[in-house]
Amino acid sequence: KRAYEHYKESLHYQASMYETNYTAAKLEGEMEGLKKGKIQTLQENIIQILTIRFQDIPEEIKAKIFSINDIDELNSLLKKAMTVATIDDLL
Repeated sequence: KRAYEHYKESLHYQASMYETNYTAAKLEGEMEGLKKGKIQTLQENIIQILTIRFQDIPEEIKAKIFSINDIDELNSLLKKAMTVATIDDLL
């Protein structure tokens, strides 16, 4: 009987460790998804502002913007997109 109780305790421990690891991985995945969504939104907003201000945006400028994955850098670029005199001054 004692061995059986020890076995049950071991199973409970293993299950709780699995649940903890699963929850942590799920949370990490959700956070990564939110970050990617924010990056994509910033990139699209920058392109939209530039399109409103300058009409045609060269593909190489769009490609450079879509290659940036740093949120702080994109936030700075968003502000700059609203104030630059020409599209060439952006990057």
